[in-house]
Amino acid sequence: MEESNFYNAVLTGGTLEGSDFTRVNMSNAILNGARLDNALFIETKLKSTHFINAVLSGADFTYAKKVPEHLKAILKKQNIKHYEK
Repeated sequence: MEESNFYNAVLTGGTLEGSDFTRVNMSNAILNGARLDNALFIETKLKSTHFINAVLSGADFTYAKKVPEHLKAILKKQNIKHYEK
């Protein structure tokens, strides 16, 4: 999916374990209750993206861009490292 566009996508309840969202534009997307274990969000654009009740175990947010504050709190709580550009 590298460099794909998921702008305004609604992935509610999606089973997306191990998906590669590297350099994808996910701005304004809604991932309500999505399973995203071990998913890659490397250099992914996350402006105004909503991760509500999403499962993120082992996900990689290295250099994710415009990480929303609520997602930063989730990552911190789940001890998932991320580095912003």
